[in-house]
Amino acid sequence: MAGAASWSADKQRILYNKGSDFFSTDNDGTDTRTIVTIPTGGITTMCWSPDGARVRFSLFKDWTNVFWEFRADGSNLHRLHPEWIKQGLESSGAWTPDGRYFLFTAITSVFSTDGGLYAM
Repeated sequence: MAGAASWSADKQRILYNKGSDFFSTDNDGTDTRTIVTIPTGGITTMCWSPDGARVRFSLFKDWTNVFWEFRADGSNLHRLHPEWIKQGLESSGAWTPDGRYFLFTAITSVFSTDGGLYAM
């Protein structure tokens, strides 16, 4: 069973994950390709950049939820802002239509009501 999924901006491809593997498939379900395997954890959200060049996703592991990114071809997998420890649970990320900003929410813990909306 697939976890999260996201349409490409041109609606020609679908990105989805099964466990730690990301796959890309044509919009009719053909031409499925493994894109990248990520660190162990649960994918909570994912989205393609508006230009289709990058994918950002939220990885839940060890009671933290942080954003990671890779290129659409699966290269350059890395955690975004690894030095930022102000918040502990980042989620609900979305690009602005022009791709200039990535907006997301973050809170300090699953029991917290503090936090806010952030842009990078």
